[in-house]
Amino acid sequence: MIFAFSWGGIPVGYIVVKQIKGIDIRKYGSGNIGATNVRRVLGSSWFFGVFALDAVKGALPVLITGLVPGFDSLKVILVAASTIGGNLFSPWLGFKGGKGISTSIGVFLVLAPLSVIASTVVFSVALLALNYMSLACVAGAIVFPFAIFSAESIRGMEHNQILLLFSTAVAITLTAMERTNITRVLSRTEPKFFTRSRRTD
Repeated sequence: MIFAFSWGGIPVGYIVVKQIKGIDIRKYGSGNIGATNVRRVLGSSWFFGVFALDAVKGALPVLITGLVPGFDSLKVILVAASTIGGNLFSPWLGFKGGKGISTSIGVFLVLAPLSVIASTVVFSVALLALNYMSLACVAGAIVFPFAIFSAESIRGMEHNQILLLFSTAVAITLTAMERTNITRVLSRTEPKFFTRSRRTD
């Protein structure tokens, strides 16, 4: 769990922007170190790169732990929670980190991949319809525990209570992490995700 917390806290977005542009991303845009703010600072291509690296960062500790003999579901989920916690409260940045979306996706790609796909569909529809990343993330997070429950029901599986409780806790946490952005959406000061470039010639 200590390793997972430290690993999850590696500030990918901060490191990438620091290496590419030599600046502290926390002083630009929304001040967040996640992929969306990296996009504002470095451009769209870097959004996908940082998003993917954060997702891989989330997946690896859970994947490795799942391969360890004798590690039951609870132990794997404790490692998963530590990984996400590290991202939210990075020990490398004074216990201030990102919002946990990308890392959580990586974690649940190992724990519940089908539910991640369902949640991603909801996220994509919300992003296209509303054009706000924060609202789309909240929509995807809220639907996720229901997606896990539905997937288990459809497949006739016994419900994993620990996984359901964990996914619900993560959904609530991720929603809470977006509260500042949602406030900006309501006040119409939050930038939209897709913007049209204006020709100046």
